[in-house]
Amino acid sequence: MFAEELAGNAGRKRAEANRAKRRQLQQKNTQQNTSATAVEAKTRSPGTPGAMAVSILGSSTTVMAASTVDTPQSSTTGTAKATVQSLSTQPNAALSSMTTATSSLSSAIACFPAAASSSALSGRSRQMTALERAEEQRVLRAAEAQQRKAAVHIQSFLRCCHSNLVLFQQNQQLLQQRLGDLQMLKDILKQKKGITYVPPPATTTSLVRILLYLAYRTGKGTGNKRMLRLEAQGKVQEFIQQMIQLSFLPSLRVNNSSNGDSNSSDMNPFHVWMESNEGRWRFKALIHLCMVAILNPKSTDESFSSCLELLREVTESETDTAGTKSNSSGVVHDSGDPVIFVRSLLNPKNPKFDLINPPSSSNQKDYHKNHNRGNDGMMAPIYDASTLWSVDFVATVRYYLLFLAVNGSMPIPPQAESLRQGCISDKARQRAGSLVEFAWKNQDCATVTERLVRFSTHVLTVPLLIWKLPASTLSFLLTSCSHPAIAIPPFFQMIDAVSKQFAAQVASLDAFLPSEDVPLTRCPATNTQCFLANLVQIGRLSSDVNGNSSTTIKFSSGRINFRWAQCYIDLLSVVLDAIPVRTFSTRESAVVWISDGEGHSTPIVLSAVVLDQCKSLFVDSYVRNLLSNAIDANRLDIEKVLQSKNDKDKETEQSLASEAGLSAISLAAKESRIDRNRSFWNSSKWARKVSKGVVGLLSSSGNSKGNGNLRDDDSGVLKDTSSQSRSLASGSGDEPDKASSSREDYTPELLLSLCTMFSVVLARWGGGGGRDEIGGKQVALTNHQRKENRADKATATSFPESFTLSLLNTICFSTQLVKATWCLIQNHDPTAAGVEAVYDPEKGQVPVRQLSCISSNSHMTTKQAATSPSTVATNRGASVLYMFTAALSHTLIVTDDVEIHDFDRPLPIHQIRRVIKVLKKLLYRACSLDGEPSGPASTYFGLALVSSSSRSFRDLYDRSSRRPLCLPKSWLEPGLLEKEIKACNTHADYVSLLSSAPVLRICPMLVSFKRRLLLFVKIVRTNREELQGVNSPNPFNPNPLKPARVAVINRGRILEDGLSTMNHLGSRMRERIAVHYVNEAGAKETGIDAGGLFKEFWTDLCAIAFDPNYALFQVTEGAGNCMYPSPMSSSAHGRDHIVLFEFLGRILGKALYEGITIQPRFAHFFLSFLRGDYNFLRMLPDLSTIDAQLYNNLMFLKTYDGDAADLCLTFTITKDDFGGTREIPLIPNGSNIEVTNLNKQRYIGLVAKYYVVDQIKEQSEAFTRGLWDVVDPNWLRLFNEPELQVLISGPSDGKIDVEDLRRHTRYAGGYTSIDRNVARFWKVFASLDANHQGALLRFVTSCERPPPLGFASLNPPFTIQRVGIMRDGDKLPSASTCFNILKLPTYSSDKVLRERLIYAIESGAGFELT
Repeated sequence: MFAEELAGNAGRKRAEANRAKRRQLQQKNTQQNTSATAVEAKTRSPGTPGAMAVSILGSSTTVMAASTVDTPQSSTTGTAKATVQSLSTQPNAALSSMTTATSSLSSAIACFPAAASSSALSGRSRQMTALERAEEQRVLRAAEAQQRKAAVHIQSFLRCCHSNLVLFQQNQQLLQQRLGDLQMLKDILKQKKGITYVPPPATTTSLVRILLYLAYRTGKGTGNKRMLRLEAQGKVQEFIQQMIQLSFLPSLRVNNSSNGDSNSSDMNPFHVWMESNEGRWRFKALIHLCMVAILNPKSTDESFSSCLELLREVTESETDTAGTKSNSSGVVHDSGDPVIFVRSLLNPKNPKFDLINPPSSSNQKDYHKNHNRGNDGMMAPIYDASTLWSVDFVATVRYYLLFLAVNGSMPIPPQAESLRQGCISDKARQRAGSLVEFAWKNQDCATVTERLVRFSTHVLTVPLLIWKLPASTLSFLLTSCSHPAIAIPPFFQMIDAVSKQFAAQVASLDAFLPSEDVPLTRCPATNTQCFLANLVQIGRLSSDVNGNSSTTIKFSSGRINFRWAQCYIDLLSVVLDAIPVRTFSTRESAVVWISDGEGHSTPIVLSAVVLDQCKSLFVDSYVRNLLSNAIDANRLDIEKVLQSKNDKDKETEQSLASEAGLSAISLAAKESRIDRNRSFWNSSKWARKVSKGVVGLLSSSGNSKGNGNLRDDDSGVLKDTSSQSRSLASGSGDEPDKASSSREDYTPELLLSLCTMFSVVLARWGGGGGRDEIGGKQVALTNHQRKENRADKATATSFPESFTLSLLNTICFSTQLVKATWCLIQNHDPTAAGVEAVYDPEKGQVPVRQLSCISSNSHMTTKQAATSPSTVATNRGASVLYMFTAALSHTLIVTDDVEIHDFDRPLPIHQIRRVIKVLKKLLYRACSLDGEPSGPASTYFGLALVSSSSRSFRDLYDRSSRRPLCLPKSWLEPGLLEKEIKACNTHADYVSLLSSAPVLRICPMLVSFKRRLLLFVKIVRTNREELQGVNSPNPFNPNPLKPARVAVINRGRILEDGLSTMNHLGSRMRERIAVHYVNEAGAKETGIDAGGLFKEFWTDLCAIAFDPNYALFQVTEGAGNCMYPSPMSSSAHGRDHIVLFEFLGRILGKALYEGITIQPRFAHFFLSFLRGDYNFLRMLPDLSTIDAQLYNNLMFLKTYDGDAADLCLTFTITKDDFGGTREIPLIPNGSNIEVTNLNKQRYIGLVAKYYVVDQIKEQSEAFTRGLWDVVDPNWLRLFNEPELQVLISGPSDGKIDVEDLRRHTRYAGGYTSIDRNVARFWKVFASLDANHQGALLRFVTSCERPPPLGFASLNPPFTIQRVGIMRDGDKLPSASTCFNILKLPTYSSDKVLRERLIYAIESGAGFELT
């Protein structure tokens, strides 16, 4: 054996044995599976009892029969319930089917266990043991018991359903029979005796019990509570209509006409019902059925009218106040009066569920747990009235208006934009009107404030409300007085209630509007947008608001009611402040994004129909009508207030008249030479304190007297003196005349409210409220605002929407708002106090950027709040000031300088000076005193106020730069930025001051020109020292002078050599450049450039390049021979003219960078291009400097009274082209478009634009690019155009201030200030004419114009060095231009000195003279 194991035989034998055992087991399993399959097939064959049961029950319902075989009991019960519900629609067929199914099911289940048992035993008798057979028998017996139990349950349920169906049919037939009997009895009594039959309460009660049985059902799934049978509502509503007509209405009318007769009151079944809980439940269920019938869109008109009439009769019945009881909250309970009971049902204190949304399955348990206790705290019986959900009538009306009125699931029908009012049927509109009128009349809205606010917010937030209500209902809301003690129409009662509620609370408007019961996905318009649209549409129909009668609604009067109109406008202001900013977007579709809370957002396109209704508030005629009614020139004393002058006005006029001969550039140059920093009262700290105390003492003692002349009480009529251009700009041919007689009830409060409303609109959508000009950034939202998803409310647009331009056109050119608002600021004490609080920090603590014109937590002072009659907290003064500045800025667009100075438009000159003072104080506070906002962030209104004020201030300053409006000191704030500039040391410090000081970006004119010029010089000097180094004898100089770029210039080719050697440098022109001259003989001159040669080269180069004969520039006709790019430069220089302009721009930039003043004086509009902010609204005045004749022709066309078509003009211009003419179209196909009265304004603008901008656009842009390569444009924006001209070329008069030069001159080589030769020199220099003085200055300094800051800023200073001579003819005067040194020989007489000086400066020998 051991040998066999070693050989491996034993292992093979064991492996073969194992394989044999596995084959036997596989064969045994195969046989068992085959027998089991055979048994199952026999069990499910068509002849078996299980299959018979399926086929039998299939005739009744497939689902229920299937459950009898292998479904648990719970599943069977649920399926059977569904079966019964499906059979309830066909009760007769159901009864026969259930009878057959029950008998067949019993026989099938009886034979099923035996057949199954025999089949199983026959298939497995030879293979199963006794124990296995016993276990199989036990399983079969358990299955048989389960199937029999299920069959019994199904049979009992079907019998119950059968009996219920039979009972339902019997009660339905019984109720129909009894109602027929009542109808027959009524007809018989009416025909025979002419009386109306009133059934007794017992009869009515029995009928109602049957009706409620048919209408409601009870079941386990409802918690044993009564639920509505939705499938039976059609027949039930027919029964309700008949019962109301036959029983309820006759009994109620008899009760109302009985005048307290007890016998008649006994006929009212409701009194009987109120005596028990069951009766109260019956009463509430009946009201509930009536509400369901009212809301059923398929109900007939008779059914709707009957149910609404029943509610009206019940609520209008006489109330028995003796039996009423109320709790501490004022809610009526346990009252025996049906009227109070019904009203409490229709107006629940805290409704949790409405009629349409009953408790869901998820909250039914908690709902019934909280609602099945009585008033005494004990468990209430099943018929307690609180077991039904609320029948809140206001919510019902809202639901009907939202969905049923449009016959769909969308409150705004998709076809509303195309069909307009046609998307609402007349039937739905009439029903909606009836519901709204009933809700107002019979729900005590006129006397209960809370109900009034709730009714207002729920109804007025329905989209397209004015389309869903008939004209009769709109007339009811606007004209009727439903309560005898309140003579105010319902619409204005609603407005007043909402306004008072808003004013009394701190929360936002959203807190008073209904919750988002309809999401934006179903109604693409927010509640605030719908609220605004309905207010606007209904308000436009009211004559109490606009004073006009309507063709749609008949009004009782056609005159405006100032009190109601003011309340209406104030509420509009609140809503406009709350609506999303995208409401008035100019895009074709406004889109908002809603978040799902998981980081995903969905775009929602807002309804264009609702947005159009909102925008109708800004229709030109409507706005014009509102303002015309609000502005009364007689009562406001506009004419006298505007013409009044005080002593300070007269003194200013005299001072200005003494300087009338000076141009704006001369005044700027004069102002730059005034050394205010060395004034005693500004330099001495002690003197400043004394002057401040004296000023404060004088102002406190004489403040009231000084301001008294601003508030005179006189009468005067403001005559319409607007020009034809202004009326044409408004889009109409004639200026409306509103000089109507004054009304006794007139009050300026309506005008103040309108200013507030339009302030909200222009601040949010005018572009000024969306950007912080002081902080230089977009308005950002806080995290709290992002969480509340209030981005649209908290922000404003950064760019003006198009409708605001149309609104401003109407306000400025069709009304007298500019004059009226300024009159209020001057003459209306509350408004004046509010304006003073805006710009005076001592009277108003709120920073300008945090001002708000609409807020429940207002920024008004106590005095303002006390004097404001409005229910909405507003800042009237700030609103009026903002409207004035916005309108003034827009009016100045089309106002010529001649109109301002000669025709007092838009205001007299002395009033404009007062405007300048107010705006200066406001901007000074906003930019300097307020600082960075602390606490609340900046508001859109505060930012818009700063923007409009700065825009108006800059516009007036720009006009004053052309023709002075006031003295230069009127623009300045003394001492502004003096300390800040002194604190700066490096170039980075000076540059950071430009961004950190808002006054330099918004209103640099508040800083003196000299201080701004000094800042510019410091910026340039520090930057130049960083790039070029410092020339200092100090051996330890940390920043030595860097090597210069050498430029070899031939005196006969200055422009060409300069272009070739320097133009490619670009921004590297800031580096140090050394010039080596080559004379005409080709020899290098002996001069060494230490700065003087470079200045001479620059002066010579400018003299050549800016010469008009060189054809790059040409001069204006009547503005002092100022230069601007020549439109014909390309013809003279070809394609190189752009390169030449870029090079000349770099030349000018290098001159400004090096502090070199040059000769050219540029035109005003070209200087604007250099600053980078040309005002295209000034094209017409600029055109007058280019072509005076063309300007006069355009002004003739502008004021032409006849038909412009008679002039035969087209949208083209004709230009000379080297002896020929060339026609240039202003617009595409302009030669075929005729100029008419409608488009002549556009033609005038296009012509001016072509001559001022288009024809020199390419040259101006090239010149500006070159200039900005060297000088940062932010540095240039510190100055206006005349100041920039002074910076470029010094004072414009060409005269040199000899005393200033003498005062800042140094002496060397033995000369002193008292030397007779020095005295002789100053005597001769003063006697020279302006040309020779300039030539001498150029001879010494290489610049013929003095520095802008005077000779005190000349570096190195002007120096006279003594040169001793024996005879007068030995030497000529010479100079060292690098160091500004005049080498003056000691001549013997004045005559010799004069001759030698003139000879030296006219020789032109360069550096080879000596």
